[in-house]
Amino acid sequence: MSHERNNRPKLQAPYRFDVGGYHSVIGIYLAINAVPDTWLLVDSADCGTLRAELIHDNHDWGSTLITEDGRYRIANTGVCPHTVALDRNAELAGQMTAIGSGDGSFLFVYPPPVTAIVGLDYAVVARRVQAQLKMQVVPINPADTAGGDWLSGYAYVMGLLARHIQLPAAAKKRNKVALVGYLWDRNEGDNSGSVRELHRLLEGLGLEVCATWLSGTATADLARVAEASVIFELPHAGDAARILAERTGARLVPLHLPVGIESTLAWIDAAAEATARAKRGQALLRAEAAEAYDKVSKPVAMHFVGRDFAICTEPYLGLGLAGMVEEFGGYVRVLAFTGRARAPVPPAFLAAYLPDASITQVGDRVGSAASRSSRPLVLLSNIQVISTVGNAPVASVPIGFQAGGNHFLLDTPFVGIRGTYSLIDRIVAASTRAVMARAHAGPGGVFWNSPAHGG
Repeated sequence: MSHERNNRPKLQAPYRFDVGGYHSVIGIYLAINAVPDTWLLVDSADCGTLRAELIHDNHDWGSTLITEDGRYRIANTGVCPHTVALDRNAELAGQMTAIGSGDGSFLFVYPPPVTAIVGLDYAVVARRVQAQLKMQVVPINPADTAGGDWLSGYAYVMGLLARHIQLPAAAKKRNKVALVGYLWDRNEGDNSGSVRELHRLLEGLGLEVCATWLSGTATADLARVAEASVIFELPHAGDAARILAERTGARLVPLHLPVGIESTLAWIDAAAEATARAKRGQALLRAEAAEAYDKVSKPVAMHFVGRDFAICTEPYLGLGLAGMVEEFGGYVRVLAFTGRARAPVPPAFLAAYLPDASITQVGDRVGSAASRSSRPLVLLSNIQVISTVGNAPVASVPIGFQAGGNHFLLDTPFVGIRGTYSLIDRIVAASTRAVMARAHAGPGGVFWNSPAHGG
């Protein structure tokens, strides 16, 4: 076949896309990574810390999980098969004390299944040492995360923060709002730019965002959620937004993730209606829409209309990208999620949707769709899917977790109006590179999107 992949990874077990191949512990790590004054003690061997390298300096150039001074924000107890069944209460208390006596807000303690089955009561040990510590020790109940995926692990830690964070007695102001449920998967410009874009749009309605959960900020900044009269619940909030609304008395309003122009305009309209700012909302809609449609008309006509796309990333981002592609006249040929879908897939995308496929099956479907496309198919995906397509004629755009093929030192949003501009820029650049590579690849040549050239 023309899209046969010689560099496909040899997987020893099915890599299920419904959980993205990532256990809930990876989501727990991402949440710790997103709040710089939190720490995690994993009751495991060294692999508990080594797994953090999946994030630190790979997916996230701005990560502080692994530090040069040896005080890793994700530490491990060093337990091994010879010690796991011993009485380790005193040793664990000493390890909690060693970390929790330093500067920070929370020390989460996580027992993986292999140590959880021993039945050690981490909460009892935590209560014994808590009075001596600067950090609040919060054990993670393994039963609460069992069977979950990375997205549920992320939301679970956000829920724990919502329950245990100390909130000031703050006077609420009508114009102050909070965002809860943003997936801050790395400390780079794609996320900082996206959060700033969400703030910009809300400020255009005369609102002030007093806190965003999570956004790479410390717990003192997160605690300002107490000032909000309205909490906007974003898709990855889990229970956190509800818990915070109950604790603060704020009104809870769900909002989708705004990707593309139509989606962003609907997001503005929903936020304006929820905060009784219809007049300001209409003015903002007119201003944003007029500029946006004028700005994107040429690249959309040249690089989207009639173009084939494949999308393989986390569910809400993936659905947003699919909606943007359809809005701009493209065709979604493959749609798969690196996490369990929590929202229904619209009927327009059901034919392309792979609800429970292995990474190899997704790669095969992408390769097959690319072989039938008159131009290089645009693949919006994490790097794991990109690595499966080999020499297939695709224009690869790394996005979502993991997207180590792309890093951003400057603000480069992917949500809102400015995020739409940025996504178009990235798609146009990848498409141009793919066309150039295809034109210059002779017999047996390697396309520039392939793993041989770093994806």
